[in-house]
Amino acid sequence: YSFCTLLGTGGDMAILDEDELQDLYHWVDSIPLSRPKRNIARDFSDGMLVAEVVKHFFPKLVELHNYPAAHATVQKTYNWDTLNQKVFKKLNFEVDVEEIRGISSCQPGSIERFLRALQTKIQQIQQKKVQRQHQQQTGVGGSPPSHMDPSHGHHPPPQQIHQHASHQQQPSQQNIQQQIIQEKDEMITEMKETIEILEMKVHKLEQLLHLKDSKIQSQAAKLAHHGIK
Repeated sequence: YSFCTLLGTGGDMAILDEDELQDLYHWVDSIPLSRPKRNIARDFSDGMLVAEVVKHFFPKLVELHNYPAAHATVQKTYNWDTLNQKVFKKLNFEVDVEEIRGISSCQPGSIERFLRALQTKIQQIQQKKVQRQHQQQTGVGGSPPSHMDPSHGHHPPPQQIHQHASHQQQPSQQNIQQQIIQEKDEMITEMKETIEILEMKVHKLEQLLHLKDSKIQSQAAKLAHHGIK
């Protein structure tokens, strides 16, 4: 879903009040970025600092070299499209074409609305992560069985204790194996994405070279027409 949904606007663009803006600016200032923030609309328009914000919270999700600083609208749009496809998609979050156009052209309020939605999404993901960790630590289902409760005055025989410990260790080993597999899958995915991006860049460079060759040929033809070699 788009970030309009996160703001609860139903597609209409929300206007942040003064308190919300100050809270947003404080949140942005708390994140270490590679360049100073002088004009938030202009500074964030190319998507580079947005990539840094996401990487601050999800380091493995973003490769910063894919988002160079840009002044031209074409490169800005390219950066935002790459963020949509390679980063926001994994967060179940996207920015539509109209919003990208507004942010890239530094329309007043556009970047603030986006950053507020991004902040909300990040907080939701962090909250879910904390809840999962809490469930893993405490277990699902609440209180322990009565035979394990010291208040009942009953202690299982050593054999039962050993069996119980074995059952507790087994899921832990499975979790480790699953984490290893997941990390390998993530590495493979990141490598594939890097290859795709490099292929896109090579294709663009080939187009630029072709365009330059055409211009050179055109200039050479004009010079030849005027008798200049």
